[in-house]
Amino acid sequence: MGRIADKAGIQFRMLNASKGAAVWGPRAQVDRKIYKRHMQDIIFSYTNLDVRAASVFDLVFDNSPCSSTSSSTWGTVTGVRLETGDVIRCSKVVVCTGTFLSGEIHIGMRRIPAGRIGEHHPQVFLHPSTQQGLNLDA
Repeated sequence: MGRIADKAGIQFRMLNASKGAAVWGPRAQVDRKIYKRHMQDIIFSYTNLDVRAASVFDLVFDNSPCSSTSSSTWGTVTGVRLETGDVIRCSKVVVCTGTFLSGEIHIGMRRIPAGRIGEHHPQVFLHPSTQQGLNLDA
């Protein structure tokens, strides 16, 4: 991120520069379009990395018992199911929930699912995995 910020930087500042070095905080203001272009160049050219833009709906497990200390048995993750129904097979999954996972707007006693204006509301993992006990509140 730092190398890309150097390429896309507009302004660089050191916060708390008048205090001791332990509290200095480097900050950079970057051009969003330039940053995005350079970052995508790096990501898309990374060896052995397949990039796909899609919304994940659920995790896919092999349903075999696993040696776990918890009361629920998950098995081993074997992939992710997209909102389209397609399954991408994998052996590891990193869950990056983002800001609006299961986001809600509260108006009085009403709770309305919501996200950013003009964007699709992310309903990730609101189906089978959470029904099996996957806790995303932590």
